[in-house]
Amino acid sequence: MDDGRIRVIYLPKITGDKIKLGDADKSVLQNPFILKGTADELDTESPAKIKEWVSKLKEGKDNLVQIQEELDKAAKAKKAPAKKAPAKKAAPPRKTAAQKKAEARAKQAEEMEGQGDLFESSNRLEEKKATEQPSLEDEVAELGI
Repeated sequence: MDDGRIRVIYLPKITGDKIKLGDADKSVLQNPFILKGTADELDTESPAKIKEWVSKLKEGKDNLVQIQEELDKAAKAKKAPAKKAPAKKAAPPRKTAAQKKAEARAKQAEEMEGQGDLFESSNRLEEKKATEQPSLEDEVAELGI
């Protein structure tokens, strides 16, 4: 440089693409590192500065890798079908008051069907007796004549 100082430019290179990084991620990690100073300053301070810079790059790369893994997991979870909870049995629909009354009436009608009218009960007894009396043919058959 004009004032007697030296400018040193370090260009990082990503090696071993074990981890897939996008172009934007690679460009962030490949930003140049520039040191300026006299030859003596660069000799004494540059190793510590380079170590600090490399550790920050590694930290940035680790963060990018972690974010990428989380995004991959989220994408897989989204693609995987959601586990369904056991279906609850649907509750029977609630009946209205009119429906309840209609059912009660139908039930009462069924119970009353076998019963006759109070005034007809004597007629039914007579009919029953008439049908229960054995015929002459049945009595002869029982006697074996």
